[in-house]
Amino acid sequence: MSTGRTFSAFGALLGSLLVLTTVSHADSTEALTASASDSSRIVYANGGRILAVSPDGSDRVALTRKGRVAGSNYAFKLSRKPYDRSPQISPTGKRVLFYRQDEQDDGYVSGLDGKTMVVNASEPSWPREVLPGGPRRHFLNATWMTGGDRLLAVLHEHGRHTRESVVIAGFGGAVKRRILTLRLPGRPRRGQLPVDWKPTQLAASPAGGKFLMALEDQWAGRADRLLLVDIKTGKRKLVAKGASQPRWSSDGKKMIFVAPGHGPEVCPDDSSCRKPFDIFVANANGGQVRRVKSTAYDEQSPSFSPDSAYISFSANVNRPGIDLSRELYRMKSDGTCLDWLTNGVPASRDPDW
Repeated sequence: MSTGRTFSAFGALLGSLLVLTTVSHADSTEALTASASDSSRIVYANGGRILAVSPDGSDRVALTRKGRVAGSNYAFKLSRKPYDRSPQISPTGKRVLFYRQDEQDDGYVSGLDGKTMVVNASEPSWPREVLPGGPRRHFLNATWMTGGDRLLAVLHEHGRHTRESVVIAGFGGAVKRRILTLRLPGRPRRGQLPVDWKPTQLAASPAGGKFLMALEDQWAGRADRLLLVDIKTGKRKLVAKGASQPRWSSDGKKMIFVAPGHGPEVCPDDSSCRKPFDIFVANANGGQVRRVKSTAYDEQSPSFSPDSAYISFSANVNRPGIDLSRELYRMKSDGTCLDWLTNGVPASRDPDW
């Protein structure tokens, strides 16, 4: 497959949205009723904190930073204030892993000033850091492994020699195993820019034995490829170019990710713009890749419901091209029955089901 090389929540459920094709009130009601008894939760980032809602957008609970909030991740970045982002529900559904970004210097780019945190999923609790770093090492982009007692993460080690490795770590930061180490940028060929690969997202298969790794060319500032990695051997297989934000179905039989689509460019900040993302699904080996739905808006952070019947994601449907207009949506896995789950400001992003 060729996908190209470019790479909050206030209010209850408002109903279905008219996008591309008309969705009738009856269809919307049927879609909501189908999962009304679903006890699962969707967690997401909003206004610098982590929230949880039911699959229909009701029963909203703040898991971190209770109280009044305002702004967006971008606003916090500009003001260099800490904020919480990128939540992930544990395999047992009892805890949420997230990243507490502490904006200092170039922390947003390097991620070195953030902390990997865990909080209870069912009710507010005091978050705790689970992968503490040190003067010469920092953990980045952590994700749950099967069982929920270990984490897959990127270990950034710096000093006389700088390197980044994908490791299996226990709570407390003890490295159990080093799976692979990425080489530092080599000398570029004449007339070419250097390539600086950085792993920006990891996703461990619930079935075990492999994980997805999204690489970004830091020099060019773009997501460039999604790889399927064997945990035992470190052997890598290309799934798609220009793809990122991978997740697995709960049974490990399918993967989901985003890749460039078509529509108005999205400008996450004042210095960069890119093509909007569409959602793609593939089988467990990275084959049979298909686009779930072709839209003119920017879809991000897709994740399957526990039964794989639905997909949650964030998108700028209301104002395509404006990243700060992002809200949470849900649709069936075939791209039909689009439901609008959040409405308001700040923007809602990074959902995980």
